[in-house]
Amino acid sequence: MNKMTVTNNGATLLVNPQQESKIELARKEKLAQFIWTGIIVGFFVIQAIMWTVAIIVTANDKSHVIIADYENSSLSWDQTQSLKRDSEALGWQASIEVEANSRPTGERKLTLRLLNAAGQPIELPEITIEVFHWAEGSLIFPVSLKSVSAGLYEGELVMRKSGYWNFSAEIFKGDDRFFFEEKRYLKFSK
Repeated sequence: MNKMTVTNNGATLLVNPQQESKIELARKEKLAQFIWTGIIVGFFVIQAIMWTVAIIVTANDKSHVIIADYENSSLSWDQTQSLKRDSEALGWQASIEVEANSRPTGERKLTLRLLNAAGQPIELPEITIEVFHWAEGSLIFPVSLKSVSAGLYEGELVMRKSGYWNFSAEIFKGDDRFFFEEKRYLKFSK
Protein backbone atom coordinates (compact mmCIF):
# COMPACT_ATOMS: atom_id res chain seq x y z
CA MET A 1 0.00 0.00 0.00
CA ASN A 2 1.09 3.47 -0.77
CA LYS A 3 1.55 5.70 2.20
CA MET A 4 1.19 9.39 2.05
CA THR A 5 2.95 11.91 4.21
CA VAL A 6 0.79 14.62 5.76
CA THR A 7 2.22 17.44 7.82
CA ASN A 8 0.12 18.73 10.66
CA ASN A 9 1.60 21.48 12.83
CA GLY A 10 5.07 20.29 12.20
CA ALA A 11 4.29 16.61 12.90
CA THR A 12 4.55 14.19 10.09
CA LEU A 13 1.87 11.56 9.78
CA LEU A 14 1.81 8.65 7.44
CA VAL A 15 -1.73 8.24 6.11
CA ASN A 16 -3.08 5.58 3.82
CA PRO A 17 -4.93 7.22 0.83
CA GLN A 18 -7.96 5.02 1.55
CA GLN A 19 -8.02 6.30 5.13
CA GLU A 20 -7.78 9.83 3.80
CA SER A 21 -10.82 9.33 1.58
CA LYS A 22 -12.72 7.83 4.56
CA ILE A 23 -11.80 10.83 6.67
CA GLU A 24 -12.83 13.18 3.85
CA LEU A 25 -16.13 11.30 3.39
CA ALA A 26 -16.82 11.49 7.12
CA ARG A 27 -16.11 15.24 7.05
CA LYS A 28 -18.42 15.71 4.03
CA GLU A 29 -21.12 13.60 5.67
CA LYS A 30 -20.95 15.71 8.85
CA LEU A 31 -21.21 18.87 6.72
CA ALA A 32 -24.21 17.42 4.82
CA GLN A 33 -25.91 16.46 8.11
CA PHE A 34 -25.34 19.97 9.43
CA ILE A 35 -26.70 21.59 6.26
CA TRP A 36 -29.81 19.36 6.03
CA THR A 37 -30.55 19.74 9.74
CA GLY A 38 -30.24 23.51 9.29
CA ILE A 39 -32.63 23.44 6.33
CA ILE A 40 -35.23 21.42 8.25
CA VAL A 41 -34.94 23.61 11.35
CA GLY A 42 -35.11 26.67 9.08
CA PHE A 43 -38.42 25.44 7.61
CA PHE A 44 -39.83 24.97 11.12
CA VAL A 45 -38.68 28.47 12.13
CA ILE A 46 -40.23 30.00 8.99
CA GLN A 47 -43.48 28.15 9.65
CA ALA A 48 -43.52 29.32 13.30
CA ILE A 49 -42.98 32.92 12.15
CA MET A 50 -45.79 32.64 9.58
CA TRP A 51 -48.21 31.23 12.20
CA THR A 52 -47.25 33.94 14.69
CA VAL A 53 -47.87 36.67 12.11
CA ALA A 54 -51.20 35.07 11.08
CA ILE A 55 -52.38 34.86 14.69
CA ILE A 56 -51.37 38.45 15.45
CA VAL A 57 -53.07 39.77 12.29
CA THR A 58 -56.25 37.79 12.96
CA ALA A 59 -56.38 38.70 16.65
CA ASN A 60 -56.07 42.41 15.84
CA ASP A 61 -58.45 42.44 12.86
CA LYS A 62 -61.78 43.97 13.90
CA SER A 63 -63.64 42.10 11.18
CA HIS A 64 -62.96 38.77 12.93
CA VAL A 65 -65.28 38.90 15.90
CA ILE A 66 -67.08 36.72 18.31
CA ILE A 67 -70.55 38.17 18.67
CA ALA A 68 -71.49 38.39 22.33
CA ASP A 69 -74.21 35.97 23.38
CA TYR A 70 -74.46 34.56 19.86
CA GLU A 71 -75.08 31.01 21.10
CA ASN A 72 -78.11 32.18 23.09
CA SER A 73 -79.49 34.12 20.15
CA SER A 74 -79.18 31.02 17.99
CA LEU A 75 -80.87 28.95 20.69
CA SER A 76 -83.71 31.49 20.84
CA TRP A 77 -84.13 31.51 17.05
CA ASP A 78 -87.82 30.64 17.29
CA GLN A 79 -88.52 33.51 19.69
CA THR A 80 -86.63 35.93 17.44
CA GLN A 81 -88.62 34.83 14.40
CA SER A 82 -91.84 35.13 16.42
CA LEU A 83 -90.86 38.70 17.41
CA LYS A 84 -90.23 39.54 13.75
CA ARG A 85 -93.61 38.07 12.71
CA ASP A 86 -95.37 39.95 15.52
CA SER A 87 -93.63 43.17 14.43
CA GLU A 88 -94.78 42.63 10.85
CA ALA A 89 -98.33 41.97 12.10
CA LEU A 90 -98.31 45.34 13.91
CA GLY A 91 -97.82 46.98 10.53
CA TRP A 92 -95.52 49.65 11.88
CA GLN A 93 -93.04 51.17 9.46
CA ALA A 94 -89.56 52.33 10.39
CA SER A 95 -87.09 53.95 8.04
CA ILE A 96 -83.68 55.37 8.79
CA GLU A 97 -81.83 58.09 6.93
CA VAL A 98 -78.14 58.91 7.26
CA GLU A 99 -76.86 62.39 6.52
CA ALA A 100 -74.65 62.33 3.42
CA ASN A 101 -72.19 65.00 4.59
CA SER A 102 -70.40 64.62 7.88
CA ARG A 103 -69.10 67.27 10.20
CA PRO A 104 -65.29 67.64 10.51
CA THR A 105 -65.42 65.24 13.49
CA GLY A 106 -67.02 62.55 11.29
CA GLU A 107 -70.43 62.77 12.95
CA ARG A 108 -73.50 62.24 10.81
CA LYS A 109 -77.11 62.84 11.68
CA LEU A 110 -79.32 59.74 11.84
CA THR A 111 -83.04 60.26 11.35
CA LEU A 112 -85.61 57.58 12.16
CA ARG A 113 -89.21 57.90 10.95
CA LEU A 114 -91.69 55.66 12.80
CA LEU A 115 -95.30 55.23 11.65
CA ASN A 116 -98.09 52.93 12.79
CA ALA A 117 -100.21 50.71 10.52
CA ALA A 118 -102.52 53.64 9.70
CA GLY A 119 -99.55 55.76 8.63
CA GLN A 120 -99.81 57.96 11.71
CA PRO A 121 -96.62 58.96 13.55
CA ILE A 122 -95.77 57.07 16.72
CA GLU A 123 -94.77 59.44 19.49
CA LEU A 124 -92.15 58.41 22.05
CA PRO A 125 -89.71 60.64 23.93
CA GLU A 126 -86.65 58.69 22.82
CA ILE A 127 -85.58 55.57 20.92
CA THR A 128 -82.25 53.79 21.23
CA ILE A 129 -80.93 51.98 18.19
CA GLU A 130 -77.83 49.83 17.78
CA VAL A 131 -75.54 50.53 14.84
CA PHE A 132 -72.47 48.68 13.58
CA HIS A 133 -70.35 48.45 10.45
CA TRP A 134 -70.15 44.92 9.06
CA ALA A 135 -66.36 45.12 8.82
CA GLU A 136 -66.19 45.86 12.56
CA GLY A 137 -68.99 43.78 14.03
CA SER A 138 -67.52 43.92 17.53
CA LEU A 139 -68.02 47.70 17.67
CA ILE A 140 -71.73 48.07 18.32
CA PHE A 141 -72.77 51.67 18.97
CA PRO A 142 -75.96 52.42 20.90
CA VAL A 143 -77.38 55.68 19.56
CA SER A 144 -80.01 57.63 21.43
CA LEU A 145 -82.49 59.25 19.04
CA LYS A 146 -84.52 62.10 20.53
CA SER A 147 -87.98 63.02 19.31
CA VAL A 148 -87.87 66.19 17.17
CA SER A 149 -91.46 65.98 15.98
CA ALA A 150 -94.27 63.43 15.87
CA GLY A 151 -92.78 60.15 14.62
CA LEU A 152 -89.40 61.69 13.80
CA TYR A 153 -86.28 60.96 15.87
CA GLU A 154 -82.74 62.25 15.44
CA GLY A 155 -79.30 61.51 16.85
CA GLU A 156 -75.65 61.58 15.80
CA LEU A 157 -72.95 58.99 15.30
CA VAL A 158 -69.38 59.10 14.00
CA MET A 159 -69.54 57.24 10.68
CA ARG A 160 -66.48 57.62 8.47
CA LYS A 161 -66.26 54.23 6.82
CA SER A 162 -68.20 53.39 3.67
CA GLY A 163 -69.68 49.93 3.42
CA TYR A 164 -72.48 47.86 4.89
CA TRP A 165 -74.04 49.18 8.10
CA ASN A 166 -76.61 47.51 10.32
CA PHE A 167 -79.30 49.45 12.22
CA SER A 168 -81.62 47.70 14.69
CA ALA A 169 -83.93 48.51 17.60
CA GLU A 170 -86.65 47.09 19.79
CA ILE A 171 -89.33 49.71 20.32
CA PHE A 172 -92.00 49.47 23.00
CA LYS A 173 -95.24 51.47 23.17
CA GLY A 174 -97.78 50.23 25.68
CA ASP A 175 -98.20 46.50 25.11
CA ASP A 176 -96.84 46.73 21.55
CA ARG A 177 -93.33 45.56 20.88
CA PHE A 178 -91.78 46.36 17.53
CA PHE A 179 -88.45 45.07 16.24
CA PHE A 180 -86.83 46.65 13.25
CA GLU A 181 -83.56 45.90 11.52
CA GLU A 182 -82.19 47.55 8.43
CA LYS A 183 -79.02 46.64 6.59
CA ARG A 184 -77.76 49.01 3.96
CA TYR A 185 -74.73 49.96 1.96
CA LEU A 186 -73.58 53.54 2.58
CA LYS A 187 -71.01 55.29 0.39
CA PHE A 188 -69.35 58.26 2.03
CA SER A 189 -67.18 60.76 0.21
CA LYS A 190 -63.76 61.33 1.71
